[in-house]
Amino acid sequence: MRYSRYTHELISDAQDFSVSVPLENDFKKSLAIAGSKSGRDMDKFRELNLTITPGQKTEAPVIANCGLIYECRIMYRQPLDPEGLDETIKTRFYSDEDYHVLYFGEILACYKND
Repeated sequence: MRYSRYTHELISDAQDFSVSVPLENDFKKSLAIAGSKSGRDMDKFRELNLTITPGQKTEAPVIANCGLIYECRIMYRQPLDPEGLDETIKTRFYSDEDYHVLYFGEILACYKND
């Protein structure tokens, strides 16, 4: 994720994370809004009527009734090295030098929560 993202602030000191994958079209509108707004500017859970529940194996919360849940322990963080990027990619995706940090996780739990 990019350094500028609010999610990066939340995960930078975390030991784990969750990924909630919606399996129903009911979440399409919420996803479109959530992907276009920052958590710095709005409480996405409240505004989009999303309920969070505790994870089963991690401290990270999950989205209730979402569908498929992955709970992961962070195994490795790797900042993207701009020196290794092709200039075309740098120009197209990183003209503002807002690079990504890659997170690698071990899946501790995977389940449906609908």
